[in-house]
Amino acid sequence: MERLRRVGLAVLLVLLATGPARAQRPSWTADEFKEAITTLIKLAALVDAADELCSELAPGEHGMLRERMGAWQIRNGMGAAYDLLEIARWDEGLLSTLRGYRKLRGRYLLATYREAKPDPAGWCRSFAAKLDEPRMQLAARNPRALEIARRAVERLDDGERALPPGRVWAAAAPPDYAEAARRGLRPESELLPGAFACYREKNGRDYRWPELQLEVLPGMNYRSSFGDGRYGLEVEEDGTTVRWRSGPFAGEASRLAWDRYGQSFELGFELGEGSYTFHCFQRGASERRALTWFALRDPKPGSYTCRSGQGGDAQELVLLPLGRYRFAGREGEYAVRWVLGEAGAGSSRITWVSGPLAQKEASRYREEAGTGRRTLEFTTTTSVWGPYGGGGSSSSLDVVCRVQGEPLRFERFGAGKAPPPPAGAGGLQGFFYAMEDRTGYWRMESVDAPVYLTFFKNGYVFRGEPEGDPDATDCGKVLPNGAPLCAVYALGEGTIRFGEDRPVPFARKGDRIVVEGRTYRPVPRPKLQKLDGTFVHTLFEKWGTFDWGGSYYLEETYVFSRDGRFRVERSDQSTNTFSASGLALDHLPSTYARSDGSSRSSGSYAIEGYVITFRFADGHVERRFIWVENADRFYMGGRGYARSSD
Repeated sequence: MERLRRVGLAVLLVLLATGPARAQRPSWTADEFKEAITTLIKLAALVDAADELCSELAPGEHGMLRERMGAWQIRNGMGAAYDLLEIARWDEGLLSTLRGYRKLRGRYLLATYREAKPDPAGWCRSFAAKLDEPRMQLAARNPRALEIARRAVERLDDGERALPPGRVWAAAAPPDYAEAARRGLRPESELLPGAFACYREKNGRDYRWPELQLEVLPGMNYRSSFGDGRYGLEVEEDGTTVRWRSGPFAGEASRLAWDRYGQSFELGFELGEGSYTFHCFQRGASERRALTWFALRDPKPGSYTCRSGQGGDAQELVLLPLGRYRFAGREGEYAVRWVLGEAGAGSSRITWVSGPLAQKEASRYREEAGTGRRTLEFTTTTSVWGPYGGGGSSSSLDVVCRVQGEPLRFERFGAGKAPPPPAGAGGLQGFFYAMEDRTGYWRMESVDAPVYLTFFKNGYVFRGEPEGDPDATDCGKVLPNGAPLCAVYALGEGTIRFGEDRPVPFARKGDRIVVEGRTYRPVPRPKLQKLDGTFVHTLFEKWGTFDWGGSYYLEETYVFSRDGRFRVERSDQSTNTFSASGLALDHLPSTYARSDGSSRSSGSYAIEGYVITFRFADGHVERRFIWVENADRFYMGGRGYARSSD
């Protein structure tokens, strides 16, 4: 801790006084600053040590403890401490502050382990209770320390500000889909009452707890960690916009999203002198899905095998806990960004702050859900500027590092059970398809893809590509958001109605059906159990206006042999063109291309009916829906693949 005081804080003080964004001198003395930062970092180290200990020794109590820690962090504005630690991570000159925190955390961990060993669960419950004690309430006990820390973040991070202390309460859980339906609520077009967890979009990788609590109340009201207010809804054909009418978010707008996991929205607002962006997720499955996405973008410790695109021997890169790494016998520090943010984005960015890789370009990290395949990619980026102010960059893939870990998976189904179809529903049976032309001015695909409807006589219909044999679809299941997996349909006089949607025109023509003008044909039962040859799917998309634009190209190739072997290759490339002047487009592409390595993209396959089983060389097994239309074409994963003529 003395090293933290003498070295790390000394560096912080120098930067605060001399940095480029320090026009105004700090309004505190050196002793005040040391005392404030030391107080915050001590508390952070103590809480983090307890978090680590309870996650390992008392997992049954850990969820409760995390909730209490999250409330304590909001109530006391402890985001300032974690923001300072993140800033220290990005600057080699400030790393001594971070190392001092780590040493203190290690000491606390050792001390608490000795205390907790006889009864870990009891110790964790006791620590959760201590978080409510007056001595742990920094916001009330030492508000000066918090203000100094928040101002320090602003001065060190280009004007970014840490959040002030907020309020917390025991918020009501959101209703499940069945309860919302009983109340007459429509989750696709209106906010459901209940709690939302809001995670701030920022650098770093700490997503243990949300920094903003928000609860939707009846009567278009809401309350949050920073105040109460009212909201309104604008419902249009393409979706719903939440208009925040009053309170801390007054004047802001959020686009409401509803998917199989629940509701979510992005929320940007100004608070005091700070401007913040949050991604808010309905508590329950929607938040759990977001946390899984964060985890997939969060680099995991492990020994990664690295190979260059130019060939040569493999090298080992070891990611260590707490943002350290080892390469070529030397250790260093790294920092991460793009872990937090919207759910769905695929990769994060690693910056090698110190050590043997400090002069290398930043790297991308990504992990595949369900497989545990973790990949770290080194790229070289070159920026070019055009004669009229336009410009762009090109990126080439240099080195790929991989390791196999325990897979993270998204929830597939909820815990409830779908209600049976009402009397009068049903009347159809069969698995139908209609071809969908996805080609237009902005998009071209090499093969059209089918859309599917699977009807059951009892009144259920499954819309979309099945996970396996259509007849085995279990319509008694519910999605993670609580909505039934299947919809209910009812036939009328020349109409069909899906769920609560309006009736649409319907007709039968022999073995075909026509729904809202689109003809659906029965899907033939597959006869081929082996494929032979090369099958390709390509996709090209473009976008832009007069002075900016871009494109995306994807090519995916499967090579099958009749002896049950396969190989898959995938490459994609994106280009961006823009001109600052608007006078001309400078075609300076930013590109990225990759091809999966043979260690993970080859193996054996077997087809049985509508299911194909891939057994990869690394031991991973995947089962997918497939419809083999004939020897020259098949459909899988929402895409069509045609035999290559090359």
